Amino acid sequence: MSVQDFTDEEVRNFAKKYVLSVERVREYIDTFGIIDEDKSGKITTDEFRNMVTTHIPNASQSEVVALLSDLDENDDGEVDFDEFLKIIVPVNEGKVTNRAKLIGAFRSLDRNKTGLISTSELQDILKHFAKKLDRKDRKKLIHAADPDECGEIDYISFIDLIVP
Repeated sequence: MSVQDFTDEEVRNFAKKYVLSVERVREYIDTFGIIDEDKSGKITTDEFRNMVTTHIPNASQSEVVALLSDLDENDDGEVDFDEFLKIIVPVNEGKVTNRAKLIGAFRSLDRNKTGLISTSELQDILKHFAKKLDRKDRKKLIHAADPDECGEIDYISFIDLIVP
């Protein structure tokens, strides 16, 4: 499915998720559509290489692959529209939101890219970065993030819990 086929509701959801106007999301859809030459709804390695070498003529194949790997969150070898927005919005909008910074920090801890981190890792993060929280408050926050006490936390849900 091409990104041009997104429904109005899908566009509004992207706008809400990335705090953009619907018009701005449509501009990003147009940009993505230019790069997505085969209109598959994903930017392939070849399409990405074409785009990069247009703007960075001396880019090596390994540099292109490394850049694509950074964008390709789910390791499927392609960049979907959501992965594209996660990178391009903070850069183009001239801001990196607290939410985006937190997502980046958690992603760096999520070595196997499951979207989960352990409660002990979160405890360590909170000790170092949320020094104003005492032990009791950290424990409450972790319980809110892991109510079933399975020992793992979906960090996007956790970020949604703490960042309005």
